[in-house]
Amino acid sequence: MKPAFLVSIAITLGISAFYCSNVATAAEAPNLASFQGAWLEQSMQCHEVYVSKRNGMAFRKNVNLFAPAILISGKRLATPGAVCHIRSVSGAKERQTIRLGCATSITVTPITAYISSRDGALYRYTDESDRVGSRYERCLPQH
Repeated sequence: MKPAFLVSIAITLGISAFYCSNVATAAEAPNLASFQGAWLEQSMQCHEVYVSKRNGMAFRKNVNLFAPAILISGKRLATPGAVCHIRSVSGAKERQTIRLGCATSITVTPITAYISSRDGALYRYTDESDRVGSRYERCLPQH
């Protein structure tokens, strides 16, 4: 895997190095519940990236590794190119800082992601100073 690919995964997750205080585990963070589910940036359609399964949503086979998609389930956050274990969550109601351990086909890397929820959408931020973020819409199972 090329370093540029890892950088694009990091950008997709909206990460940067950041020190967290007052950290709760993912299981202890009630504010993480609103982020559970399949999310996709507005530039794509849900059916292009996700498929409905009995237990929820999953990425389609052969999905573009760079698709702007996030799947959050319990203590797991996944993108088409990485699977991450949520180690901790901190932050105020407006913005959450999520510390992750992410695995790709080549490496395991600690990552920090910044997200918020408003108007029924998820917003991903590139770093703690990003005030605009990228908007992701929730994808619902199709039956």
